Amino acid sequence: MSDHDDVLYDPRDHTHESCVKEIQNADMAILIIGSRFGGKAIPKAIEMEIPIFTFIDRRVAHDHLFYEKNKNKKGFLENVDFPSIDKKDSAVFIFEFINFIRHRSKNNSVVEFSKVEDIQDFLRKQWAALFQRLLFEEKTKKEEVRRFDFLTSQLTDIKTMV
Repeated sequence: MSDHDDVLYDPRDHTHESCVKEIQNADMAILIIGSRFGGKAIPKAIEMEIPIFTFIDRRVAHDHLFYEKNKNKKGFLENVDFPSIDKKDSAVFIFEFINFIRHRSKNNSVVEFSKVEDIQDFLRKQWAALFQRLLFEEKTKKEEVRRFDFLTSQLTDIKTMV
């Protein structure tokens, strides 16, 4: 989103490089896979273990399934134009990037979308659930601290008695 003012644009760098550098300041990344092949920011986010919410255009997801079923057939890629992909040369990169994300052991969720509202709805639900979990974990932590303090005071009492 370097074309918006939400991401620092350092005039000493290309806009794409500025975005990649800003990943280190992000709390999470939203990855949208569409018809064009982009840059290297997501591998940087993966290295830094930033949570990634990945969305794939439903048309690209359909073409990806077609690619997966046929990619090992001789001459397949040379003879197929994928309707969802802007540049034929990008298709393999996009589809293998999808495979890379999906085959990770964690942080590998991929959600299909048709319109921006699909992404907004999904994120709203996910972030609400994450917030609820954070509140629950905070409550649990406070209870554990109280139990620890109680046990510490009991140990102190026992030491005094001994």
